[in-house]
Amino acid sequence: MLVIIDQLLVESQKEMLDNLNLTPKQYQQALKKMGNVRKTFLKLNPPPDIDLDALRFFCD
Repeated sequence: MLVIIDQLLVESQKEMLDNLNLTPKQYQQALKKMGNVRKTFLKLNPPPDIDLDALRFFCD
């Protein structure tokens, strides 16, 4: 479940970045920063019925 949620968030973030005119280096940096934001978001807003230990393991 966590992998599916993460993948959906990654795809939407990539779509947002594709609309910007970024250099390849800027694009990779943005993906990395968005990955950190995504995992922090999941930790602070855990999906319902997700084991918190599994969530911590997934995000770390």
